[in-house]
Amino acid sequence: MEFRDIAATSGFATHSLRHPLEGLSSFGPTLNEATFGLLGSSFKPERDIPRETILQLAKHHPSRIYLAARTESKARDAIISIQSQLASPADIRYISLDLASFKSIRAAADKFQSESDRLDLLILNAGTMGNPATKTEDGFEVQLGTNHVGHFLLSKLLLPTLQKTVEQIRASGATPDVRVVSLSSAAHMISPTTFEELTSTPSLLSASTWHRYGASKAANIFFASELARRHPEILSVSVHPGAVKSDLYTHAKSSSSFMKYSLELVSSIFFRNTSSGALNTLFAATTPRDQLVNGAYYTPVGYRSDAGQYVISELLSAGHQILNLDLMPMSHPDVHTLKTDLADSGQVFNALSGQWQLHEPFPEGLPPRPDAVIHLAGYARNMLVPDNETFRANTQGTYNIVEAACKLGIRKVILASSVTVYGVSFAQGDADYPYFPIDEDQDVNPTDTYAIAKLCNERVARGFAARFGIDIYILRIGRVIEPEEYNDDIFYSYVHEPALWKVHGWSYIDVRDLGRMCDAALRTDGLGFQVFNATNDAMTNFKRTEEFLKEHYPNTPIVRALEEFEVPLSNAKIKRLLGFQEKHPWKKYFTLAEKKAKA
Repeated sequence: MEFRDIAATSGFATHSLRHPLEGLSSFGPTLNEATFGLLGSSFKPERDIPRETILQLAKHHPSRIYLAARTESKARDAIISIQSQLASPADIRYISLDLASFKSIRAAADKFQSESDRLDLLILNAGTMGNPATKTEDGFEVQLGTNHVGHFLLSKLLLPTLQKTVEQIRASGATPDVRVVSLSSAAHMISPTTFEELTSTPSLLSASTWHRYGASKAANIFFASELARRHPEILSVSVHPGAVKSDLYTHAKSSSSFMKYSLELVSSIFFRNTSSGALNTLFAATTPRDQLVNGAYYTPVGYRSDAGQYVISELLSAGHQILNLDLMPMSHPDVHTLKTDLADSGQVFNALSGQWQLHEPFPEGLPPRPDAVIHLAGYARNMLVPDNETFRANTQGTYNIVEAACKLGIRKVILASSVTVYGVSFAQGDADYPYFPIDEDQDVNPTDTYAIAKLCNERVARGFAARFGIDIYILRIGRVIEPEEYNDDIFYSYVHEPALWKVHGWSYIDVRDLGRMCDAALRTDGLGFQVFNATNDAMTNFKRTEEFLKEHYPNTPIVRALEEFEVPLSNAKIKRLLGFQEKHPWKKYFTLAEKKAKA
């Protein structure tokens, strides 16, 4: 069967339908009386996201911006750089601040309050990462002490000014809009699992560096939520900045460990580039208040995952035409987006049975009626929204897509599921796989809402495939890696601290190879309902697979011989039935990154 067109649902459900810079633009006229504090930043030329945040805010003429940082020379260089890019000078002031020191924090708060009685927006974006097991001068584990406790104390000291600003705005007859934005990270997913562990200095000091970092990022989320509960007049949200890209691994190394990090305060926002890096902070800072949930944690929103862009690019290069069904447009000249709410069955049905024969020329070029549907949209994990909303959104949209496709006579549907259905990710405590390699025949009984929703989708697909006699292929996707992520901090930990990454079976999928998997699925007919592990060939470790598994999981049986570096979450089925062959092995890119770091 030759596919003329694919209807792809490639977006991810979000709280907002606005691009962050749209929010900044509409919010701009109200900034004139505002005083901002971007507190705890440091600056490096190659990773200057705080500077970009200040630059974008300064373009809208706030009355004053305070920039607090540990290294004065870098902060003042950043201010000079920002001023050079503004049409007119902005009032940007430096305050000395070391978040690892209560003494410094108190001095910084006193300095600010001696100069200003107004604070409209407080951005807490400093941080440290990957440190040895040490303490701050006040006795806290250094990552939790800097990334959370320091921010907590600073916010507490500035709270009277924030509250006074609320009253000033209210007295003027306007609606108060005072905000605190806390920079968290997706690393909260690897934090300790109990509150006692998260808050115990001895426990943290005995944990791995990544668990300690994850604890600090989880604490950022808890702090933002509790601040909102106690002081609802102040909008408090936490944000994950997006894809991480850091040079921290080039810090001094020792022979006794993989790496040794300096304790220099560095920004906790790491992005692919400076222009995209500040977007989620700007989103939280400028989106109209009634469009935000007080106390919420936001992953990149008003934003389409680059993963969908890569998949679509691969499909276009393979000769397919694509109609994108999403609430956000796709910035690709060859893809038309039909704005569609996937949770609305009527909209989905109508979108897939649209007016394909219109003679009026459309500048974007309308594709023909679709022959297949690829559904990738949904909340990407637990804890982005309440569990019931995760379940509703991720199952309702999938049901609507599958039902509409079947009843409209579309003969192929490809659905994104997840390796979380194996029950090790998001488990209640530590869970083990029943055997290795992990294949699609394993009985699955996950306990978390996200994975249960994915499993429900698989059952829905199986029933509709049998009822209508069509092909529905399920891709159990794990950690999706984009090309630039091979050199980031998380992927480094995949390789050098593999015990932490049992949750995805030491597997990954290069986003370009995911696109090629979708293409292979489109071109292979007649398999009915099938489930495939969507992974690349090799495990993310330099040890041989059987050696690694026997060393770390001696009680888990290995039921067949494994190739030298074969991924434990097996992709043998997708290679056998769909003819998939990987093109982007991780060692091809990671080795180059390692050599570059050593140069």
